[in-house]
Amino acid sequence: MELRLNKKPKNPVLIIGFPGIGLVGNISTNYLIENLEVEKIGSIIFDEAEPIIAVHKGGILDEAAVFYNKKNNIAIVHFVMQVKKNMSWIVANAIEELCKKIDFSEIICIEGVNSASDLSRVMFFSNNESIKKKISKLGAEIMQEGIIFGPLAALMLKTCLLYTSDA
Repeated sequence: MELRLNKKPKNPVLIIGFPGIGLVGNISTNYLIENLEVEKIGSIIFDEAEPIIAVHKGGILDEAAVFYNKKNNIAIVHFVMQVKKNMSWIVANAIEELCKKIDFSEIICIEGVNSASDLSRVMFFSNNESIKKKISKLGAEIMQEGIIFGPLAALMLKTCLLYTSDA
């Protein structure tokens, strides 16, 4: 794995969209990239994965690229690659390395999860009480039960205590 960065913004919010269930994370980060004024500031190359690029609107999208929106101080990691189960820890290590290189003020991971209901809902998980209050006020439900797997689970297991304290 190789992380390439040509810019290091100061204290941005990091938004990550893993291409999981329903491609919710991938679609969400793609929407942000297309609707915010962003510049590509880096990419992550995974030697362990089958190489993939996507051609979109006449341009090439890397398997994992880092974009930056200066106006809102947001960094976005957009994945084109499907993260296979043997890649979850490698992807989490790459995100952890990115976090060490750029001091993020907050990390938001967007993911689709299975639901027993036919209703589409916005749910979230955090062990930070101030974040819980802030997001609940926006109308999202606190996830009480569920399973998080893949690279997001690996990332949470590696970094949960480091990045979500109330201190």
